[in-house]
Amino acid sequence: MANLSDFFPTAGGGGGFTKQNKYSTFRALNDADYKQSPDLSGTANENKTTGATTMQFRSVGSSSTNSFTNVTNSMAGYQFTNNSTVHTITANPAFNYGYDVVFTFTPALTANLNYNTVINFTTPQLTVNPATDLGLEDGSQIGYMLVGAGYSSGNNDYGGRGGKIISGTATIVTASTDLIFTPGVANGGSSTISGGGLALSSGDGSNSSGFSDFKVSTYSFGAGSGNMGYGAGGGRYYSIGDARNFGTNYHGYGVGSFGNGTGGDGAILLFY
Repeated sequence: MANLSDFFPTAGGGGGFTKQNKYSTFRALNDADYKQSPDLSGTANENKTTGATTMQFRSVGSSSTNSFTNVTNSMAGYQFTNNSTVHTITANPAFNYGYDVVFTFTPALTANLNYNTVINFTTPQLTVNPATDLGLEDGSQIGYMLVGAGYSSGNNDYGGRGGKIISGTATIVTASTDLIFTPGVANGGSSTISGGGLALSSGDGSNSSGFSDFKVSTYSFGAGSGNMGYGAGGGRYYSIGDARNFGTNYHGYGVGSFGNGTGGDGAILLFY
């Protein structure tokens, strides 16, 4: 695939965009430069009273995608709610799946948290600081391509449509202000950039080139190819096609579902 920055106009009067980053979900293929962490769950393995700032948890789930990871402070930034109070994890030691680990969090508990309570940890936001992360200055331009997640058709006779796509350029007014990136999650979730004066959503785009593979009477139509591989349509349950017809094979590309299955998660492509 060509470097997509080639398709954007020059910025700032000299040269085009020279760098490209891709942001997507934790399920995305490894061509993604940055992946958003998954939401996780844990079980409290001790009783803690109001005022506590540490808690021992054990991860729940049977796979690496729904269990804690073996990295020191890998949970820093995650949040959980107890007694209607949102707590943010600030630190944890390294640990392995199936073992207890002590989290440090803020603010202190406002109510008791009892043993064997299941706690849902929500993923920290995927933020990009134009100044520190990208080396940009106030007034710099960026190019973007937002790819929404692929859809499910809900019917085995035809595939799901590809995710909606929107692209363009934007001006970074204050480079020190974080941008919040939210990749779209199947089926049909929008990819968005917010913060810093930007409010961009793939939901405002089109998936006209991501029509699905379907059959009507004696007529058959192949799936649309999307935009440079992004947002392609999904295949029918009974069709025999290449891998792009399977949305889950291409998380990070917003491909439509195979029949009534799960579409591919979307992505945010940034050029600067």
